[in-house]
Amino acid sequence: MFKNWMKTTILLYVLWFILSGRTESKFLMLGLISSMVIASLCQPMLYIDNRLEKRKHFILDLHYVKFIGYWVWLLGEIVKSSLSVCRLIIKKKIEIDPQVIQFQCHFKNPIATTLFVNSIILTPSTVTVNVDHNNVFTVHALTVEAAEDLLAGEMQRRIARVFDEFNS
Repeated sequence: MFKNWMKTTILLYVLWFILSGRTESKFLMLGLISSMVIASLCQPMLYIDNRLEKRKHFILDLHYVKFIGYWVWLLGEIVKSSLSVCRLIIKKKIEIDPQVIQFQCHFKNPIATTLFVNSIILTPSTVTVNVDHNNVFTVHALTVEAAEDLLAGEMQRRIARVFDEFNS
């Protein structure tokens, strides 16, 4: 609990410092105190239940460097997919082949599942249609290539690394 409170306090303090830009000692102390109070008040809201394991997951329990790396990779994927969709639109002959695919993906942490679903939606040409209770994902893909990229599992592996879930 204390470790998670410290993580929250540090993240809030860093965010406060970036947004305020104040370096005078009284402001630094006020920023620290307010970060500590907010972390204490928000602590109960930062845990999410896992239906299968009957345990709570702390939403900030991830590797931050790997998380930043994941976002850089995801931005690259978004750009690649956007360019692919633009090429489809510009061509005179429409060459789309819509696919609805299903696959299973087990993440222990529900935050990892949420990140995965939202990453699929963020990438142009793919939309998550449904995730059932058995973690079967139903995804609509605009092209065969988009479906194959998703089925290859690179996105799942990268998210698993962020949350230390190597056997997902």
